[in-house]
Amino acid sequence: MSRIHSTHDDESIGSDSFLDVVSNIVGILIILVMVAGSRAKSYVREPGEAKSNIATAMDAEAAKADLRATRRTAQSLAGELDMLTREASTLANEVKAAEYARIQLGTFVATTEHELKKQRDELDDKTKRQHDLAARMVAARRKLDDLQREQISVVSTAAPEIVVKSYPSPISATVFTTEVHYRLLNKRLARVPFEELKDLLLDERRQLVWKLEDLPEVSGSVGPRDGFRLDYHFVRTVRGGSLTAAYYIPVESNLGEPFAEALAEGSQFRRAIERLDRQNTTITVWTYPDSFDEFRQLRKELYRLGFSVAGRPLDKDSRIGFSPGGSKSAAQ
Repeated sequence: MSRIHSTHDDESIGSDSFLDVVSNIVGILIILVMVAGSRAKSYVREPGEAKSNIATAMDAEAAKADLRATRRTAQSLAGELDMLTREASTLANEVKAAEYARIQLGTFVATTEHELKKQRDELDDKTKRQHDLAARMVAARRKLDDLQREQISVVSTAAPEIVVKSYPSPISATVFTTEVHYRLLNKRLARVPFEELKDLLLDERRQLVWKLEDLPEVSGSVGPRDGFRLDYHFVRTVRGGSLTAAYYIPVESNLGEPFAEALAEGSQFRRAIERLDRQNTTITVWTYPDSFDEFRQLRKELYRLGFSVAGRPLDKDSRIGFSPGGSKSAAQ
């Protein structure tokens, strides 16, 4: 930008000097014209005075010749003045064009500087991101080194002794004896009235056959019993009706006993299983993921008491139920 300013200043100084020269020439021409006019007047008067003073004709002719020469000189100077005026106008236009070009160049330089600054800022952001990425990579390598050292430490450490526990009847068998159902959820043990509600559903089915003659499907529920109801869904078939699914839905929260209390002497669970025939009864435990450890303890205790045990693991959002395509419990 400083170079552009100096160029503009040089052009301005040159233009001013040229105009000063033109002004001086114009002043000189004006003086010459005035002198020529004065001399012409004196030469015009000289013939009259010559007559009165008996002047010669040669002086008059000489004066006329001088006047013509002076006029030619004035005309020549006027032509030069006109030429200089046109050159001055051309130079002024060139100065304006140079000023416009200077402004355009200044705008271009400012735009270029803005783009360069923007690119520098983007480069700074990219450099910062690269620095952050490098820092994360260093942290990841450090963590990897720690894990490798930990792995080496674990490998070099003697493995703990593993005790294998053996339970009776390691081969599972389908349950055809009396089956009693319990639920393990939130570390609480609750009895599920599985067969009782199922019997109520069988009684209800005789009435559902009449409804299915007019409806393509029927849904409903029976119970509740011991904190559970049984929801069912039947569809019409050529034989009257078919059950698609049935689910045991808890109607109360916190059913049953806390697991530690259930295993204690005198608990509801203890009193209930004492009335069962241990040789012909299988205890099926529907177990949710939060109570798998409790199931292993319960299975160990039931084996100790002489019961067969069937485990039914469930997902967190699954429901206890049965359907025509379901499977029977397998006990060990």
